[in-house]
Amino acid sequence: MTTPDFEGFKTRAVISEPLQGPKPVSGAGNVKYDSKGREKKVEAVVGKDGKKEEEVPQSFFSKYWLYILGAMFILPRLLGGDAEGSQGGAAGGAAAPAPA
Repeated sequence: MTTPDFEGFKTRAVISEPLQGPKPVSGAGNVKYDSKGREKKVEAVVGKDGKKEEEVPQSFFSKYWLYILGAMFILPRLLGGDAEGSQGGAAGGAAAPAPA
């Protein structure tokens, strides 16, 4: 009995395909839509005189503060920066007695 016998196997499964909806047209017309097909919401910043204001670029620290903090905590550990902890437990204590 090395080969299975499927002659007696019958099923009543019904397979149905989902209905296809309208697809977005690619090209210059999709500029108003995001990747999920929804309309993009563009909020324009309007100044006091009614003109559109440009965005002020962020400073270096306001952009990368998270990376700077991560580097401050991770790099010293990777480079072996803990000088006091590397001396061991012998600092400030009495010498161990010699074995008898």
